[in-house]
Amino acid sequence: MRDYHIHTENSFDSLAKMEEYCKRAIELGFKEVAFMEHYDMNPKDESKGYFSYHKYMDGITSCRNQFGDQLKITAGLELGEPHEYWEHHEEYKKDKAFDLFIGSVHFVNGDVIHRTYEDWETTEKIYMDYFNALLKTVKTGNFNILGHIDVIKRYLPDRAGKFNPYPFKEIIFEVLKETISKNIAIEVNSSGLRQKLREPLPAYEIVNWYRSLGGEKIVFGSDAHRLEHLGTDYKTLEEAIKILGFKGFSKWDEGEWK
Repeated sequence: MRDYHIHTENSFDSLAKMEEYCKRAIELGFKEVAFMEHYDMNPKDESKGYFSYHKYMDGITSCRNQFGDQLKITAGLELGEPHEYWEHHEEYKKDKAFDLFIGSVHFVNGDVIHRTYEDWETTEKIYMDYFNALLKTVKTGNFNILGHIDVIKRYLPDRAGKFNPYPFKEIIFEVLKETISKNIAIEVNSSGLRQKLREPLPAYEIVNWYRSLGGEKIVFGSDAHRLEHLGTDYKTLEEAIKILGFKGFSKWDEGEWK
């Protein structure tokens, strides 16, 4: 019962309070929450410059003082496009008390993936450009969790049809092999289940491929931006990954995956 992907008012796209999340997590029986705020450097990203480390750490300290005997509270960031900004990320992290980092891709070829795609070329090109960027990000390897591997499927219009991972199996395998070699966990993100996709990010096929390659480190993330999103569909995904052969979700403990 650990949620490794939660956004609070310290992210540009959330108004949720850290303290309220902690109270709710304890009510739900969660053992750990990780507040992974957006940290983006793309000039076009409305999140750029929003995050305040000191405000964030004040909240972390306050919540640990209030709830630390009932709940492990992990401090982290969701790093946007690590392959493009790794030098800045490494410099920024040096004197900061973060525990954990998610690496995610939200921009491809300079454009945000959350757009209308009125001028798209082909569905295949959009997916391939995204997965190529994801591969570059995981090769950078300066983070602990690879976030929502196939998130691009959330944003393509209905006329693109349901995402089929099989045409992209080769490059997805490269991504997964790289995470394994770098000891990076993959996130099973439940947000797609509560949205129109009705499947997690990544799709179960990709989670199964990860297992077939020897991958063992997976974590649960609700990608909560609102209090009611915290821990959503945890039990559903827990049962699914056990069916796929995993013992359960991994946990970050004393600087390593267990």
